[in-house]
Parts: sequence; C-alpha cells; structure tokens
Amino acid sequence: MKSVDVTAGTIEYREKGDPNGPPVVLLHGLLMNDAQWNLALPYMPSGFRYLLPVLPMGGHRIPMRDDADLTMPGMVNIVADFLDALDLADVTLVVTDWGGALFLTDVGRDKRVARLVICPSEAFDNFPPGFPGKVAWLASRNALTVSLAMRQLKIGWLRRQWLIFGQMAKKPIPQDIVDAWMAAGLADRRIRQDLVKYCRTKFVGAELIRATNSLKDFTGPALVLWSHNPVMPDEHATRLAALTGAHRGRLRIGSASAMVSADPLPQILRELKKLHEAVETSVVSGTSEELVRQVLAGELDAAFVSLPVEARGVQTELLSEDYLVGIASPRHKLANQKVVSAYALAGEKLILGERGGNTRRLIDQFFAQAGVTPKVIMELSRLAAIKRMVEEDMGVGIVPLESVQEEVAKGTLVRWWIEGAQINWQLGVVRLVGGYESPIHHKFLQLCREHLAKTTAPVPSRAKQKSKKKAAV
Repeated sequence: MKSVDVTAGTIEYREKGDPNGPPVVLLHGLLMNDAQWNLALPYMPSGFRYLLPVLPMGGHRIPMRDDADLTMPGMVNIVADFLDALDLADVTLVVTDWGGALFLTDVGRDKRVARLVICPSEAFDNFPPGFPGKVAWLASRNALTVSLAMRQLKIGWLRRQWLIFGQMAKKPIPQDIVDAWMAAGLADRRIRQDLVKYCRTKFVGAELIRATNSLKDFTGPALVLWSHNPVMPDEHATRLAALTGAHRGRLRIGSASAMVSADPLPQILRELKKLHEAVETSVVSGTSEELVRQVLAGELDAAFVSLPVEARGVQTELLSEDYLVGIASPRHKLANQKVVSAYALAGEKLILGERGGNTRRLIDQFFAQAGVTPKVIMELSRLAAIKRMVEEDMGVGIVPLESVQEEVAKGTLVRWWIEGAQINWQLGVVRLVGGYESPIHHKFLQLCREHLAKTTAPVPSRAKQKSKKKAAV
C-alpha cells in the first residue's frame, strides 16, 4: 500500500494497472476499504491507472488526526484533498455505496474530475441508505457499539440477513474481504472512533437533495450503472442520470456495420433529432470486438455489432438477420451462376473484411467446416471498399445480401447463393448490463427495432437454390 498526507491525516491507497494510463479513482462504502474492489479488479479494462484510496469510514488502517473533520463535509474534502495531493487530472471517479463524493460539485472541488461513474449509492435524501443503512448508523453511536457491529459482520450467516447485507449484496461477500474490512477497526479503538465522528453528521434531507442536485452543473460525461435493490431505489438512478447528462441528450454510438452507417442509421438519427432537438450524437466505427470493449469501458452507450458477442457485462438484442452471399463482377467467368459451392469460392481470389469482426469469423468457420482453405488476397475494413474492388473484377467477395441489393439491381455486381452455407449474418445492438437508459436511449432502441426489422432479407430454401441451377464447383 502507498500513502499520502492530507489535512485530515495519512490516506493509504492501492494502485493497479498502467502507471502512465488515465487515472480512475475507485471509492468504497461505509465500513469498507479498497478490498471492496478485489473481485472486480481482474475484469477492469487495461490501459488505465486504478487508484483505490482508503477513506476513514471504519475500514481504514491508519487513524486520522485527533482534530480531523470527519463529518460528511470533511469526508468530501478528504476525497478532493487526495486528488490534489497526487496532482491527478482528467480523473474518472467511480462512486459506489457512499454517496458523499457526489457533493464535490456542490462544494466547488470537482475540477480534477473529468468523468463520473455512479454505481448504486446514497443520493438525494437517502443518507444513510435504506433500512440497513439506518441500522448501521444506530450501531455506530460509540466505539463500543461499533466493535459489536464489526464482530457481527464477521459472522457469515448473520451478515447475510435481510437487516444487514441481505438487501445489498446479490451474492455472499467472501469472508477474506470482510475480514480485511474489519481487522484494523477491531484492533484499534481510534479507527472505530473515526467512524463514530462521521456517523455524528447531522443529515438534513432538504440540504442533501440540494447538494445532489448541484450535479446539474457537472460539465463532464457521467455513466449511471445501477442494479435493482431496495436500498438504493431505481428512481434515484433516473434522477441522477437526468442531472448528469441524459437530459442534455448525449448519445454515443458505435457501428461495426458500414451498411447500417449508410442506411438506416441516418434516418434513425434524423427521427430522434425531431423528437429530442437537444440530443448530441456521436458515431464511431470499428470491429465488433473493438466496439464491445468501448461499451464495457463506458465510452459508448450502444453499438451495432455482428452477433454473437461473447463478453461478460453486456447485453445484446437481435435487430435483423441477413444472409452472406458471394459477389462478383458481371465480367467474371461464373457470372451467370446462381449458386456456388465452398470449393469454388475457395479457388477464387477472395476479398474479405478484416479479421477481428464476427462476419469474418463466420466466413472463416464456414470454410474450415467445408474442409477447404480459401485464397484471401485482400482484407479491407470497409464494405464499400470490398464492393468497389469486386466491381473492378479484382476478386470475389462474401458480404451480407442486403448490402448489395442496389448494386445487383443496377448490374454492377452479380450475386451468388452459397451452397450449403450456414453463415447467416445477424446484426444486433450491444449495451451494458444494468446500465441506466434514458428516454432518449429507449427511443433510439425503439427506432432501431422499427427500421432494422425492415431489412431482413427473404432467402430461398436450399432446395429452391439447387433447383434454379446446379451449383458451380
């Protein structure tokens, strides 16, 4: 553990990840410490500098100075002092359980915070949170009652009761984590006395609501990641999201599909703009794998990707289904064919999408299952580039059917059904599991369902394909 001195005393902190990466400060809750993040840290995205300060709320190991202000206002200042002491800038601040850090904007000390991630936490007049929070508050009247409460929390079956952590933890909290929270407090009366100082804060509902509402003045992006629990109500997630950006209409979209980016995404965004004039949208492209990582990192609200997606922490929804077909120039020797075999395609000069996307993975699996090795001469990141190369008879491609309907109708490309192909292409939207979705997000998803459902292409059965014309081999 490292440490840094602030006005209240010495604050320990743990540091993980890339020391040169953007700073992410992970806070913790009452009677907890940095060990709260032990299970989550292995799943955190790489490339960031993670800092886990141990705030003096009962799980800390170093007592604060005797004259330290450890009431709620003092604790908020300790967070700001920690950021100042390490001279951190462009910080992503992650708030969970303890909601005091939400008041940094109210006290004018959020200048080092560029982004907020708000997990289920105290907010508005929910201090202390719910019935378990009030029980903990009553148990923190003095150092003796705190000692009794800590000993009870170390007992697993008792800890899981409804009045304690039963409403707050979906799964049992590992014993080693709880032991790390309680060890110093049970060993040192000064630690328990620090907690008592905080718990003597006089909470006034109207003042707490006013301070939380000051988040409307926070200028950076915020992500509200909430779970359904009776201690921190869902309504607070909605209100926090409205305060921190959803009401300003920010929508960040990724697209792994050039077809969607060209049509119908412009129509979707145009209709969304009519309904929400203040919406600010941004669109980035990339492979499905890249965009899923950005959704998990909170950099995108949603992304159009090829399905399936194999990643934890995200949810997917199928929007439309298409079929991958072979395409060639009208000048190609097999231009008159309607159906081609895997063997025939493998013998052609193939122009495919770059590796890393689901579409390319499906194509590679198809050839592997057919027992043939394709001859790939170009790997391009843009569907338009693939079609243009094929039009110039530089090779043949494999693309979603809907993406070439216009070129086939104009006669600049010919289309082949692929005999025996089980390479249906599925387009879906991916977003965080449990992430807050504003009314704008809901409307965006509704428009996606309406527009993209129209793009599902009918494909003849394999029997019909073969009856039209024998497959080229």
